[in-house]
Amino acid sequence: MHNNRHAALVFPLLLIGALATAAYADIAAGARSAIHTAYNKQNAALDREDAGGALASTSPDFMGTDAKGECYTLQTRKDGLAATFSLVKSMSTHTRIVAFTLQPAGTAADIEAVERQAITIQNPQTGQEQSGVMDMTVQDHWVSTTHGWMLQSRRQLNCNRID
Repeated sequence: MHNNRHAALVFPLLLIGALATAAYADIAAGARSAIHTAYNKQNAALDREDAGGALASTSPDFMGTDAKGECYTLQTRKDGLAATFSLVKSMSTHTRIVAFTLQPAGTAADIEAVERQAITIQNPQTGQEQSGVMDMTVQDHWVSTTHGWMLQSRRQLNCNRID
């Protein structure tokens, strides 16, 4: 009889644990999908040289660190995009999520991603076009807000020209 009572208590606890794990997995999958969509929208905006669209999912308190350890803000990103777009002839950007970790509360996510950008620019000194492809590995921190998932910080790990 003692074993039956023990089994009657253990089974519901195991079931609750399994259901909680499944629910967390669903929340994580939804967050990953929403952030992947935000990356896709950001990339499409970059490709059409739309700075506002490219930064639409960026938190106002955004802070970034480049591969040299220099810090920059959302305003710095806006200014940098304007300067870049003035030289761009064409651009194609794709982001691949390499690692995804949803924080236990489900309100923040840490991502390692590789952003590949193929770009052709007009060299201002020579007037000639130059093309290249770069891979940039980043660690991004996203937060869930009333406006959806927002990029709050980025740390650039490396940037490599691949052609």
